[in-house]
Amino acid sequence: MLVNLVLGIDILHDASDPGAAFDSQDHYDRRCFPGTREQYIADITNWVTESASPPSLIYWMRGPAGVGKSAIAQTCAENLKRTGHLGAAFFFSVKKYDNPLSLFTSIAYQLATTLPDYRTSIDERISKDKTLVEKKMPSQFRSLIVEPLQEIGKQGKRVQSKAILIDGLDECASGDAQAEIIKIIASSASEGSTPFHWAIFSRAEPRIASTFKQDNIASVTHSVELPISREADDEIEMYLRGGFKNIVEQLDFPRFLSSWPTDNDIRSLVDAAAGLFAHPAAVLRYVAYPQDSQFRNRLQSVLEILSNAGKQVSTSPFSQLDALYVHIMKQIPESILLSAQFLLFFPEHSWNAATRRQHVSTHCCVFRISECTFRDIYHCLHAVISYEASSDPFSSIDPRIDLMRPYHDQGQWFHLDKSITHHALGVHGTIRFYHKSFYDFLCDPFRSGAFCITSPTIYYKFLEHLIQDHHHYASSYAIDGSSMYFLPLSLP
Repeated sequence: MLVNLVLGIDILHDASDPGAAFDSQDHYDRRCFPGTREQYIADITNWVTESASPPSLIYWMRGPAGVGKSAIAQTCAENLKRTGHLGAAFFFSVKKYDNPLSLFTSIAYQLATTLPDYRTSIDERISKDKTLVEKKMPSQFRSLIVEPLQEIGKQGKRVQSKAILIDGLDECASGDAQAEIIKIIASSASEGSTPFHWAIFSRAEPRIASTFKQDNIASVTHSVELPISREADDEIEMYLRGGFKNIVEQLDFPRFLSSWPTDNDIRSLVDAAAGLFAHPAAVLRYVAYPQDSQFRNRLQSVLEILSNAGKQVSTSPFSQLDALYVHIMKQIPESILLSAQFLLFFPEHSWNAATRRQHVSTHCCVFRISECTFRDIYHCLHAVISYEASSDPFSSIDPRIDLMRPYHDQGQWFHLDKSITHHALGVHGTIRFYHKSFYDFLCDPFRSGAFCITSPTIYYKFLEHLIQDHHHYASSYAIDGSSMYFLPLSLP
């Protein structure tokens, strides 16, 4: 008789978020452009590599939205991985990888991939007690990280000092969890229970800042501010010129290399960025997609709206970024704007536990968004959301499926059951925000106006939609306890 044994390391993998690693398939390329942010990158890598026991085992890089913290974290992770000094890297992401309970399980799994003795210890531990991955964070940290390392030490083996990078702590879903994570790491640094350097990148949100100010935490933390500063103008210009060069080369228009964009165009974009790297990054994505001959027209439209925004008096450092975001939202046709707003507000409610990815197809089902309509929405929002397409279109299930209609409105011949649910969940692929600043913009009615996704109007229309759907479908559902299957839905 064959017994299917579940390894502890497999349980740990299932409890982690592989997509939050810096080199995962879900993680888009956001490293620093060569020649930019070099001093910050050098400071962090030297802090890890040149001192086995630095005075501060925690490095906190703080700064507002859009200044390039994540790009620095990404570049440092790649450099440290290349030199063998990276233990693990976890990138929190709003509305996708924001579960605090996945942090230490993910770090433990990444450590297990590079430390053989650690892997053996943790595999045995979880095999004996499968609930270790479900504990509260302090217990996770102790049982999954500290105790396996102590066990290795008792065997007379030494674990080399490595760096653990945590980016976007402010994007962790719970403020209480953010503070608790800092306290757990600081306690370990004070006690010397792990041989790690902990680099944390985040906004200086009140809860995070106040926690780092506590005496016992401040004493083991080196804090560096990454401010909004026009001193970054030269680096932003370098980033823009390199980005536009890549666009021209990829589209195979070599004749534009020396003439487009003009120096005046570059200066306008640098001024509009006002020290925020998030602005040129969004501009380059907007101009580059789709890959056609209209890239010059798209840049010109950006320059025009930035020029108009520059004539308005504003004290907000995000005024030009907001003007760009408004321009992008205006590309969405009125007929599908509400569907787009629903889609942007509810991406966290379609979690697939099997693949650890979030799918948008649940919302497409609930809001009757067809595959074609979803692709139209993405086409308008390509500069601000990352999209990973499904490998197979939903029509591959049956050629009679009409991509212009939602799959629960195909007609009486079509039935969504368990046999095709997995395919249905993945049909629209997965999305996430490139930058949290866009999500902040959407949630703030003073910044996004009619495009706000948290206004009472949106909530009212959402509830109205559900009521209408209830009346429409209540009489047509045939509930069979043996075969009825509902796609997951969580309401706000």
